[in-house]
Amino acid sequence: MDQDPVCGMKLRPGQEAASITYQDHTYHFCSSDCKREFERHPKQYITAGAASSR
Repeated sequence: MDQDPVCGMKLRPGQEAASITYQDHTYHFCSSDCKREFERHPKQYITAGAASSR
């Protein structure tokens, strides 16, 4: 199960509303708003284990 790095929402595969690859890791988001916030301040949201291996 993935977790939105911005809001912390747990996401089942296929449930994500948006995704982005940043520094060779794919991050999944519950909404386009969370994706935009991540794009503004990615280093603020990167934590160990937040990246998906998909």
